[in-house]
Amino acid sequence: MGPMWRFWADAAKLFLWTAFVLLVGTALGLFLSRGQIGEGTGLPFAGTPSGAPAGADRGLRPASVSPASMASEAGLQDVAAFIAPAVVSIEVRRRIEHPVVDPEGNPIHGFGDGVLDVPSNGSGFFFDDLGHVLTNHHVVEQARRIWVHLSDGRSLPAQVVGVDVETDVAVVRVAPAKDLPRARLGTAEDLKVGEWVAAVGNPLGYLDGTFTVGVVSGIGRSEVAIEGGAPSYQDFIQTDAAIHYGNSGGPLVNARGEVVGINTAFGGQGVGIGFAIPIDLAREVAEDLMSKGHVVRGYLGVLLQEIDADMALGLGLERRRGVLIREVMPETPAADAGLRAGDAILIFDGEAVRDVSGFRIQVAHAAVGDLIPLEALRFGETLELSIRLAERESNESAASMTTTTLPRSGGPGLRVESVGDSLGWALAGGEHGVRIREVLPDSPADDVGLRPEDIVLEADGRVLTHPRDFEAAVEGARRDRRPVVLKLLRQGVRWFAALDT
Repeated sequence: MGPMWRFWADAAKLFLWTAFVLLVGTALGLFLSRGQIGEGTGLPFAGTPSGAPAGADRGLRPASVSPASMASEAGLQDVAAFIAPAVVSIEVRRRIEHPVVDPEGNPIHGFGDGVLDVPSNGSGFFFDDLGHVLTNHHVVEQARRIWVHLSDGRSLPAQVVGVDVETDVAVVRVAPAKDLPRARLGTAEDLKVGEWVAAVGNPLGYLDGTFTVGVVSGIGRSEVAIEGGAPSYQDFIQTDAAIHYGNSGGPLVNARGEVVGINTAFGGQGVGIGFAIPIDLAREVAEDLMSKGHVVRGYLGVLLQEIDADMALGLGLERRRGVLIREVMPETPAADAGLRAGDAILIFDGEAVRDVSGFRIQVAHAAVGDLIPLEALRFGETLELSIRLAERESNESAASMTTTTLPRSGGPGLRVESVGDSLGWALAGGEHGVRIREVLPDSPADDVGLRPEDIVLEADGRVLTHPRDFEAAVEGARRDRRPVVLKLLRQGVRWFAALDT
């Protein structure tokens, strides 16, 4: 029994010593590591105010705050509340000529002779204190009427200031109004892949103020094919924040609520690929549109192609870079500088040339009339040249002709008369009203969809028995600087409309 007893005694001692060592080691480790837990992660501790840097409540030096921590739940709520007032819904009316036909292709008369008012919606945002709104060109293209709807319920008519087809940027301006909100513009130059961003706008035309969150999934995207025509100058931000029809023109914002891009295209519903114009490019375009009426761009006078891996090897380049000139236009800055077909442009105005799309933007941004240094490679020979850019001829005049806001007809744009015997049957017993005889094109009455033969039963709650009753109601509303509210009847259907006076 002696050896067996000693065996169990030794085993118990070993167990107790092991437990003691483990307890001491754990306590020492916890003591030494206190104040280091979470350091550098940028994530708030439990009990720390949301968004506060880790350790801030213990007097430690705060860790650098990452985009992920800035995009915490409370942070996103702050960003959404901050940007929402400056984001607007843009309602557009386009008038197109399209004959209305039956299934056999025969014209159907009585539908405005094939002239249709086509409504559409997009998004935008105020970017200064003068009522200027940034949006996409394709949102306001061929607009006959434009209204800007604010989140506080106001609806303001707007005019096109200028458009740039080649970047898909447009500037519109609302009628003078007080207390217009303004978005804070940031920069896209410091954006990193994986950084949190949010797309804000009005998807599907009626989901106002939608705020969707994702990350930057790519930068410097070019050669993106877009339905309806892709802009010539592309340097898109790619994001997986949900973008749909109606988001076009709305802001893409970072975790600080600054606008870093203009939402412009997406890869289809549910795909998770959207594209935004960098705000730096959009801001330059907007400034030119507001100050000059068009965008000033440099012109070189060459046709280009990409340099692939085999071409780089053939030219003696260590890697793919630069662009290859495939043709030089005569009597252009490129011809005057001595550039030839087959030259590879590697450096332009001190910056490396990446690809055709990037070089196109570099030339467009360069100062017209100044001597620009350029480095090229001509079959192994390095060339140091200087080139004086001309101004690129713009197609903005033609583009502007397709984006107009027509002057409004004087007054509400309709004439009324007493209800004749032919329409008297449409009125219920004891009802009275006046008949619309004519609706002027491009008038407020036309805008709200009034038609000849419609019957106006009431104006501002007062029954109409004579045309002069209608005229008095319109005049009263005009003095009060407000629309007149009409109760109407068309083929047994009654509804209300607010008619601008």
